[in-house]
Amino acid sequence: MSNRGEAPQILAQGVYVVSNGLMSEHWEKTARLRTRFTQELLPMMQFDTISVQQKLDATWDILQDQRKVPRELLPNTGVGEEMEELLSSSFIQSPMYGTRCSNYLALNHDCVFWAEKIQQGEFLGDVPLGHVSSQQFSI
Repeated sequence: MSNRGEAPQILAQGVYVVSNGLMSEHWEKTARLRTRFTQELLPMMQFDTISVQQKLDATWDILQDQRKVPRELLPNTGVGEEMEELLSSSFIQSPMYGTRCSNYLALNHDCVFWAEKIQQGEFLGDVPLGHVSSQQFSI
């Protein structure tokens, strides 16, 4: 999914991680995110006894990962090594640039649930207290 480079695609059922690159590009941070979602969140989705809030808490925990990718695995996108390192974590936090929001979207055969955690403005850098808004509707 991108506004450049690739035609729209029909996505099979699964876990997708969207970043600034093309869907076909390998980025270490998106690979790490996909692994965490597959191993930590996907098993939770199989149980009706796990609340939406528990699933959201797990999602925010995964998306707020500030671990950096090792230098030898950083891409070369032309922004310089220091900036590549800053941009390599899932959750980016610095005085000059950072993650503005995180989103959760769950679809099933009859319902769509979307939640967004805003982490900018008055919430900048205040990860645990970020503002969350959500919508749910039938399809």
